[in-house]
Amino acid sequence: MLAKLYKRKDQKLRKIIDRQEIFKCINNFLLKQQKLNLKNRALINYKFYKLYKGNKMSFTRVRNRCLITSRARSVYRRFRLNRLAFKYLVALGYLPGFGRSTW
Repeated sequence: MLAKLYKRKDQKLRKIIDRQEIFKCINNFLLKQQKLNLKNRALINYKFYKLYKGNKMSFTRVRNRCLITSRARSVYRRFRLNRLAFKYLVALGYLPGFGRSTW
């Protein structure tokens, strides 16, 4: 039950941040334009500041979680799996190119 809650919360936060990231890039592009006069640039800067003032939605707050177990620790970014789920899937043979090492 708790794992589903964490999954939903993570997906919702990632979706919000993706939307904000696009808006942030557009604002940064507009602020760097030399053709805009100072008044318009100040207006854009004010709206940008007002939008993000007190906003706790930043990409650094997103926690990498395992897609299967929703565990937040020891997650491989490339696969979005934690080490336990990764080891289990490798043992079953679901991840091609990986195998148990013996020497």
